[in-house]
Amino acid sequence: MLSDNTVTLYIFNNGTAQYASKGMSIYMEGVPSHASEPENGINPAFAIAKIIDSIPSFIDSTANKGNVLCTVVQVDIGEKAFGVNASKGTLRLTIRALYEEEMGKLQHKLENLAQAEAEKYGLKIRFEYQDEFPETANHVESSNKIRQVCAEKNIPMLELMEAFRASEDFGHYTKLTKGSYCYIGNGEDYPNIHTFEYDFKDDLIVTGVELFKGLAEQ
Repeated sequence: MLSDNTVTLYIFNNGTAQYASKGMSIYMEGVPSHASEPENGINPAFAIAKIIDSIPSFIDSTANKGNVLCTVVQVDIGEKAFGVNASKGTLRLTIRALYEEEMGKLQHKLENLAQAEAEKYGLKIRFEYQDEFPETANHVESSNKIRQVCAEKNIPMLELMEAFRASEDFGHYTKLTKGSYCYIGNGEDYPNIHTFEYDFKDDLIVTGVELFKGLAEQ
């Protein structure tokens, strides 16, 4: 975590503050059969396993321009019925990258492989996408305004050279207009967000208000 009440500004070399990401669901449907006669059915498990097994090669750093990530968040195949050969399966992934272009390439690789596996086994297939976020890119002019306000109001400021892996819908705004995304630290030993122990520190509001007052006055 970051020092208490310290404004943190990302100055990655292309202005990227946070990664692009989206949720990807791959639905496959085959044919059920009795578990004693798997050859009479079409089970999506092997196709889904092939996709999962290929992820490390797709995100290999030597094959991508920037950092690319693919996280398996759910695998759902069949049900608790030991006499039935599974016929439906869902694979849910979060794909993420420093650059949107690289995330798009990863998406196409996954789609192409999934399509090929579906054809190989005779499976129906469809894709679904949710929580789509572009990369959040800071503009130099906007970042300089934050620097100026922090200097004028003696607000501690830290600049980081590495983009934050999480995604933010603020990225949609910076595609339409200039802007800059920054954080206000809540302490180096304070619990992380999305944990049961986290509790918002109200005194951070003062720092935030002073920062935005200074920006409005420019």
